[in-house]
Amino acid sequence: MKTRGIASSLCFVEIKTHTTKLLESAQYRPGCWAPSKELSGAVAQVQATVASAMRSLSEYIRPTDVQGVPTGEEVFKLQTKSLHCYRLSQ
Repeated sequence: MKTRGIASSLCFVEIKTHTTKLLESAQYRPGCWAPSKELSGAVAQVQATVASAMRSLSEYIRPTDVQGVPTGEEVFKLQTKSLHCYRLSQ
């Protein structure tokens, strides 16, 4: 549970404003619009950030108490969350 708690505390967020174009202007196919470069780029960016963070974290975390003394616990890293937020209006 502690591993899940620490890993769950990591969340990377990509925020776009209402002025960001989310879909291409022309239909990809009838009734279907492709994501814009801004949208697909944002998804790629946050996925790259998550991958980079996972590489930079050690394979497991060794928690310490308030004095910095190891508690003897080992917490294994898990995949972090990512979130894409889009503001559609002001």
